[in-house]
This record gives sequence, structure tokens and C-alpha cells, in this order.
Amino acid sequence: APRDYSIGVYALFPSVVIQSDRPAIVDGPIETSQWEPGRLYVDERIIPIPASVVDGSYDLKLAIYQFWDGQHIEAEGYTDADLLLRLGSVIVHSW
Repeated sequence: APRDYSIGVYALFPSVVIQSDRPAIVDGPIETSQWEPGRLYVDERIIPIPASVVDGSYDLKLAIYQFWDGQHIEAEGYTDADLLLRLGSVIVHSW
């Protein structure tokens, strides 16, 4: 039976990891068991960056995991030992 999984987005800073788990699917169901294969779903999130983060480039990563035990699910493209998929980087610059 299909299960509903959680999707976490992580901004990895040296002193803190910012985690966003609340899904924000723009045009479709938030339950992953309702997603259709081959269809693109857009998930928009706001990740607040603490003032203590210094200027630099930091990784932004994603995990699919079981909400009931926190176990990450392996998916295509994952190269990280923690089963995190690198989405890109966040550039922090303050003035």
C-alpha cells in the first residue's frame, strides 16, 4: 500500500541547520501517496536565515523520510551518506 512520506529541506550552515518540513505544494495534494508518477509538483518554502550566519555559500539539501520514525528513504540522485539530495546552494551576503 502506498504510504505518505515527509519531505525535508535543509539549509546547512556551519553553526546551525535550518530544517523545513511543512510541505507547501502549490497545485496538488500534499500527501505523497496521492502524487501521480511523471507529474511535476512545485513545493515553495521560506527558510529564515539567522543573523548569526556569516557571508558565504551554503548547501541546500532535501530528504524524503518516514515521518513515523525519521528514517530517510533512498532515492535516485542521492550521493550523500545521510541520504540527502543536494539541491544547490544558498548565497548569504549581508550589508
